[in-house]
Amino acid sequence: MPTTAADFIFKPGWRLAVLLAASLAALLLVSSSLLRAPRNPLHGSEPVSLQSDGLETPAANSTEAAELARLEECFLRARGHHIQAENGTHSACPSWQDTLPGAWQVAGVEANRGAALFGTGWVQQEIYRHQHVDDCDSARFLVHRMKPAGIGSIIHQATIALSAAMDLGRVLLFEDQTDIVYMADDHCWGHRALDTCYFLPLSNCQFADLHLDESIPVVNKEDDTQQKLRFLRELHGRSWSKKTVPQQFYPLLEDSGIPPAKRYYWWRAQAATYILRPNKNTEDSLRDLREAAFSGDHDLSEAISVHVRRGDKWRENKPVPNEAYDGAAQRMLEGASGDTCRPLRRRLFVSSDDAAAVEYFRDETEWTVEVADLGIYKPNTTMSSVEYAQELGAAKDMFGSLLNLQLALECGGFVGTLSSNWCRLIDELRSTIGCKADAPFLDVAQGDDPSTYKLFNR
Repeated sequence: MPTTAADFIFKPGWRLAVLLAASLAALLLVSSSLLRAPRNPLHGSEPVSLQSDGLETPAANSTEAAELARLEECFLRARGHHIQAENGTHSACPSWQDTLPGAWQVAGVEANRGAALFGTGWVQQEIYRHQHVDDCDSARFLVHRMKPAGIGSIIHQATIALSAAMDLGRVLLFEDQTDIVYMADDHCWGHRALDTCYFLPLSNCQFADLHLDESIPVVNKEDDTQQKLRFLRELHGRSWSKKTVPQQFYPLLEDSGIPPAKRYYWWRAQAATYILRPNKNTEDSLRDLREAAFSGDHDLSEAISVHVRRGDKWRENKPVPNEAYDGAAQRMLEGASGDTCRPLRRRLFVSSDDAAAVEYFRDETEWTVEVADLGIYKPNTTMSSVEYAQELGAAKDMFGSLLNLQLALECGGFVGTLSSNWCRLIDELRSTIGCKADAPFLDVAQGDDPSTYKLFNR
């Protein structure tokens, strides 16, 4: 397995060598091509160089050869991600089974072999190595205490803590706590943290084995939060904030085409990918729920994901009408006309906490609409995500939300609002494990030029 960024990223002159030496290419996760295609403002910034991972292996027959040639052409034409400036760079989709143990498997990824955010494969291995140590007794730790919040916000809080842990040379652990709604559910009986109840453990070390004292900082400790943050800053030697990126990835990001002000978004995508690795029970639950709640065509690769966040979000941002989502999806479909790499059909997968939004798309538009019948709509717009999870049942809310996320990641285009934590999770994960960093994305509240999008750090 590669151990440095250089093992993943090659300079332009290597491409021909890789093509001529297929046996070597099969061992590499990244090589490069630097051709560019004309810019399409609807689909993001300047199309990027795409770093492939050995797809140049000779085909066994003419049909396979034609498909490999098509994929190669698509690599050369890959469009940029909205966080990238012109002349940015993607990496090709890694082999997730070999890259990150327990990585969330998204249907269709292996067949389409699309683009991932720059350096994704190597970064996931670095995170895993950091979190899995040879000797837990001698390791240093940072403990993260979760604040009560919705699922998306909880995950994004944890991505910030993981950044601090990596810079501090400490292993991140979730504090054992049953006082957050998603741990209070009967489903989590016998578990004391999200990374054992729903997901794979963050580390091979366990919180239960720690002897907490002042040498182990606890992020979000209720009685002493400000002192703990100052302690982190003093130990860190620099500012620690919601926009922090682990320093070890600074050199890598210099070649990414991602402006410094937007690199924290790249990190959140990487950290969320690592944290959201479903355990066996969650995988089984999602499979059973999908069979029961989603009876539509199982191939969503040419559908557009539309996520409409309502509920109490009006407290933070002005609500966006359903017609705006409809119009954005329509423009995205028109912009994809003739695109053989990311083709789209007049088909939507709609996820929302608002039943009226789903009814609008089903009854008042000309789209073929797919919806998972989960029954997790919020009955009013005054109820917070935490309050609703308590009323509905935390496990039902968690599994329903994760299934909606999984189905959204299978789509080929994405419409939403970046002010929503959940929409950002869709955007982040489609760009890593979904291998669709080159797919079209539109924020209905910010217009049709993704290069101008404001990012949110809540």
